[in-house]
Amino acid sequence: EVQFTWSPIFLTETFDQEQLRDWLIVDEGNIDGPSSWNVRLGRLEQSANIFGPDTQTLVGRKGTFLWWSKTSAAAWSNYNCSVVLHSGDDDGIGLLFRFRDPTNYYKLELDRQQDFRRQTKVVAGVETVIATQPGGYTQDQDVYVAIECKGSEIKASIDGETLFGGPVI
Repeated sequence: EVQFTWSPIFLTETFDQEQLRDWLIVDEGNIDGPSSWNVRLGRLEQSANIFGPDTQTLVGRKGTFLWWSKTSAAAWSNYNCSVVLHSGDDDGIGLLFRFRDPTNYYKLELDRQQDFRRQTKVVAGVETVIATQPGGYTQDQDVYVAIECKGSEIKASIDGETLFGGPVI
C-alpha cells in the first residue's frame, strides 16, 4: 500500500483493484531483467532480481521502479508519504520521492546485504549521496517507511525511528 498525504490528499493507492492504473514501470538494470511487477491480493509485488551495472556498484545502482504518471504529481513539493515495504531477499529496496521524471528524483534506499540506509538525490541521471547510516532493513517482515518533505528538509523514518539523525537539508 502506498499513501501520499498532505492537505489535500494527493494520492492514496491500496492496489485493491489488482491493476496498475496510472503507474509506469521503468527498468534501468541490465542484469536479470526484465522486472516482474504484479498486483496480487492488494499488494504490489516485484519478483525479479533485476540490477546493474554490476554486483560491485554501490552508488548509482540501477534496478526497477514504478512511478505514478499523473502530470499533477510533478508539482508536489511539500508532502508526507508512507509505504509498507516487505522483502524476502536481502538486496536493495526503497522509495522514490520528489519525483519529477525518471532522471530527477530523491531516493531512500535500504540494503540488508550491504548493511546501509541511504538517501540520494538524482539530477539529470547523476546520483549523489546526501545521507547514509548502517542498518539495512528486517528481511521477511513489513517495514513501515515514512518521508516528510517540507521546504528544503526531508525527514525519513523506518518503523517510527528517525533516520540520519533528523531532517536532511
